Amino acid sequence: MKKDTINQNDRRSLSALFCSSFRLLYENRGRIWSDPLLYGADVGVSTYGTNGKVGLGAFLEAVEANPSLFQAGSRRVAGFYGSPLSGTTVSRWVDLRNGEVATTRGSGFIARVRALNAATALYPGSEDAATLPEVVSLLGGDVTAKPPEER
Repeated sequence: MKKDTINQNDRRSLSALFCSSFRLLYENRGRIWSDPLLYGADVGVSTYGTNGKVGLGAFLEAVEANPSLFQAGSRRVAGFYGSPLSGTTVSRWVDLRNGEVATTRGSGFIARVRALNAATALYPGSEDAATLPEVVSLLGGDVTAKPPEER
């Protein structure tokens, strides 16, 4: 995976597309894991130690491998940010049943960053990976969709 060269506005757009398409991407995780071109798509999440970005496949691997950090019932974390000093985390959860997005405040920032870094180190993805809009389109999703209203 190439070093991050995406500006902040593009990163926000990728992150919004990732959140609005998360159900589709999660439902197709087996296909994503088996195709290097899909696996390495940048999802708009950046963490320390990953050359500035996290690939789609690695993010989904981290979600599956760390249920206590990324899963709560039918909800999955589709993005988070926070403080490495306090550990405080703001998480965006997507409900896999209906696509609703909820934002919560809590802890676990460092643990999630470590999980994403570990998944990225084990499964770095391909440098010639597709873009996230290309992946969403290939899977039949709407690349112009806005994330659902957060509650």
